[in-house]
Amino acid sequence: MQSPRPKILTVQFKSLGDTVVSIPTLVAIRQRFPDCELHAVVPEASVPLLDHHPAVNRVWAVPRKDDPDKITTAPIPPEVIAKFG
Repeated sequence: MQSPRPKILTVQFKSLGDTVVSIPTLVAIRQRFPDCELHAVVPEASVPLLDHHPAVNRVWAVPRKDDPDKITTAPIPPEVIAKFG
């Protein structure tokens, strides 16, 4: 019996720049776990950066609050919870 495909979820809620600097980490995860299912939860504005990136299988958008300097907790989309929960 084949072992299940590992699932990895990265979460980033702060800013576009944080998404940019996380790309090498996503690439390193993909290199270390080439068969994994790699998903990223990012602010809506960051989705275009990762949407077609070869290291990421799926990008989940989270709406942002109005104050970009305030770290807030956004609800994880229910589909993500169902997939990774």
